[in-house]
Amino acid sequence: MINESNSNNFVDIEFEILKKLSNPENEYIVMDFIDEIKAVVNKFNKNGQSGGSAPYTAFAISDTIKKLCLQQPIAPITGDDSEWNDVSEYDDSGSKWFQNKRCSAVFKSNTEKPYYLDAIVFQGIAEYDTFTGNCVKLKD
Repeated sequence: MINESNSNNFVDIEFEILKKLSNPENEYIVMDFIDEIKAVVNKFNKNGQSGGSAPYTAFAISDTIKKLCLQQPIAPITGDDSEWNDVSEYDDSGSKWFQNKRCSAVFKSNTEKPYYLDAIVFQGIAEYDTFTGNCVKLKD
C-alpha cells in the first residue's frame, strides 16, 4: 500500500511536470480538477488497495466517473415506467413512443420491446433479414 505522503508527492510532481510541458490550451483540461483528482487518489490509497486489487479498483472508479460525466447509466436499465419519457408528439404515426431517461438511445413503443439505436445493425440481402442487435443489458 502506498502511504498518503508519497501519494501526494507523486501527484504534485506529476501535475508540476504537466504544467511545464503542456501548452496553454491542453493544460486546463485537467488543471481545473487537481483538488478533486488528489482527493480521489488519497481516498484510493487510504482504502488499502494492494498491487493485486489496485488495477481493478482504479479501472472501476475511472470507468464509473467517465460514464457519469458522459451521462451514461452505471447500472442496468430496469425498464421501470419511471425511466421513460413520452415522446409520442414527435411521431406522426399515432403510436405511443417512449425514450429512456437514463440512456437516451433506448426507445420503445407501447406495443414493442425496447430497442437501442446505437446497437449493431445486421444488414441482410432483403429487407426482411435486417435487424439490430441489443447491446443494452435490461434487468430481468
